[in-house]
Amino acid sequence: MTLQLYLLRQLAMATLFAAGALAFVVFPAIAVTAVHKLGGVGVGAVATYIPLVAIGLLPYLLSLGFLLAVVSTYGRMAADNEWLALSMAGIHPLRTLVPGIVVGLLLGGGTYVLLAEVSPRWRLEQNNFRHGALLEAFRSLAPGRTEIDLPGFYIGAAERDGAAFVDAQVRIPGDTGQDLVIVAKRVEPIFDERRLVLAFDGMRTVKGNDLLYVDGFGYSVPIDEMVTRSAKDPMKPSHRSSSAMLADLRAGTALERWRDLYQFEIHERYALSAIYLLFLLIGVPTGLWLRSGTQLVGLGVAAIYAFTYYILSMRLGRELVDGGAVPPAVAAWSTNALGLVIGLIALYRVVRR
Repeated sequence: MTLQLYLLRQLAMATLFAAGALAFVVFPAIAVTAVHKLGGVGVGAVATYIPLVAIGLLPYLLSLGFLLAVVSTYGRMAADNEWLALSMAGIHPLRTLVPGIVVGLLLGGGTYVLLAEVSPRWRLEQNNFRHGALLEAFRSLAPGRTEIDLPGFYIGAAERDGAAFVDAQVRIPGDTGQDLVIVAKRVEPIFDERRLVLAFDGMRTVKGNDLLYVDGFGYSVPIDEMVTRSAKDPMKPSHRSSSAMLADLRAGTALERWRDLYQFEIHERYALSAIYLLFLLIGVPTGLWLRSGTQLVGLGVAAIYAFTYYILSMRLGRELVDGGAVPPAVAAWSTNALGLVIGLIALYRVVRR
């Protein structure tokens, strides 16, 4: 019992430390990405956007942190000859896996809640918040901002003269479905409560409609229409909770084009939540083989395992289900099955050694 509690404490602390360190490393990248995507908006909007991005990375940071904790904990046991001492004392090596199973089940349950219910809603909110913030930045027209890029609408300029865009290029939707690309010496945006009006001066080039080679051309679009074009499809699998997709499948109300993807997404979230037990099977033999290897080596090996799994899981499984080669459930669990076989073989070799 003392051994189990000792390993449980070591794994839990190492996982928290590793996940925290990884979060500290990736936070600057998240912040830079947020500033880039929300360039020109206020600091408050950027601070709100960062958690929306970070919540989607949390399951991956936790799983990688757990794998690193397993490799380092069991590697230190081998380096200090604790693993050998356990064998000589008649304690079966597999008993040392119980604390890892407990930690893995707890983390797996929390990860499933994040992936199945929390992350989809936050991902949709992230996309819609970004476009809403950009539109608000356009409305406020921050001094010096020379570019606005929204779905179906773009304006970029060499410089600003007050509210006006100087030497500007504008892309707007055309009546025929083809975008109009307008180059003008000056574009004056005028907002009221419901509409945006662009007044052009010195228009030189128009692509998509040969009839608009005149100065003084104006373009008007409802603000609500711009927001609607910016919004992401809430019916996409990545934007829906597992409970909502499962309810649609059971009721038969899911659109035919979404059915296989809904089933794949549901099973993939289960498979990603089960990764902790898979990483335990792979991480224990790796740690014992590394023995006195440095933490940097352990981090490198753990990163290779994790990235290989996620690349195969995200690419291989989706390609299989898109091609209709295998059922969605089989495609989602295929990478886990492959990893399980490898992990069991590696663990068997270590225990038998």
